[in-house]
Amino acid sequence: MIAKYGADTVRVFILFAAPPEKDLEWSDTGIEGASRFLSRLWRLVTEELAGVLSPVAACAPAGELGIDALPPFFAELRRREHATAAKAGADIRERFQFNTAIAAAMELVNFLYANVEAIKAEPKGAKAASSAVATLLTVLSPIAPHICEELWQRIGHTNLLIDQPWPRHDPAALVTDEVEIVVQVCGKLRGKVSVPRDASKEDLERAALADANVAKHIEGKTIRKVIVVPGKLVNVVAN
Repeated sequence: MIAKYGADTVRVFILFAAPPEKDLEWSDTGIEGASRFLSRLWRLVTEELAGVLSPVAACAPAGELGIDALPPFFAELRRREHATAAKAGADIRERFQFNTAIAAAMELVNFLYANVEAIKAEPKGAKAASSAVATLLTVLSPIAPHICEELWQRIGHTNLLIDQPWPRHDPAALVTDEVEIVVQVCGKLRGKVSVPRDASKEDLERAALADANVAKHIEGKTIRKVIVVPGKLVNVVAN
């Protein structure tokens, strides 16, 4: 398998296929999936974001990058980057759960892939993406050291990735400006709406009643009461 796919692919598959307390069931399909993931990572850095990335530190502070104010997408990218560093760090250091650490890295790769054009369109976005990719490679380096070291050098870093400390996530970066609120009609789930974190009860009520699925379930009925639990749910009582 190493001769066919390379050592990194074999390492990723073994660590992703099972947590340490369970037996590993070998799967040729699974190792092909690990190979595809590393190929996507390679293309992301060397093709999709080629010419965009610069050698910045993993989880670089926003102030140092000059990106204190960014459009919502880049704020979400920063949140996902720091969440990946926090989760992967805890999974590896405290629980030895390499499989979930890899899953977190995969999610960040998917998010970057899905937003390549948005990154290219915003000049400051290049720095945010560079930090995210640096974090991604640092997190994956204990698992796939060869490809991560090569990509680290291709971005323009002159130091060795193996010598880098683990990314220090910023708890403030994990705080979102919006929260998702569950909307019920007579106690039954009918929708979810995203609202500002500091939205008033009146704003929550309006957002809930404006949801298309909620409106369908209260059509022709009389609203008797609207119960609002800030930050959690809105329950519309109608008959």
